[in-house]
Amino acid sequence: ISNGAFKACMSQLRKQYHYDIVLLDSPPLLPVADSSILAGQVDGTILVERESLSQRADVTNALARLGSAGGRLLGTVFVGSGGSGHYGYAYNYYQKSKSSQQ
Repeated sequence: ISNGAFKACMSQLRKQYHYDIVLLDSPPLLPVADSSILAGQVDGTILVERESLSQRADVTNALARLGSAGGRLLGTVFVGSGGSGHYGYAYNYYQKSKSSQQ
């Protein structure tokens, strides 16, 4: 990743296939160096944090590592909520019966 081949590959993908956005999934920033190296070679990083797992000190350290690697934070996604423990989505269609229309 760090020898420039990755950056050249990304540049070629953009030119050859006219990609506007290329999303990459990487390991967490803190445990391994790969993500830090990657962060310095892409346009931006989206930090994903998980409720009840991410600690404030770890988030602060991840942001510091991102900055020291030359990465740019585009935003943060928070996964989880303190809600009722379940979620869902519903969309209903209703049709009047012929007898109710008369």
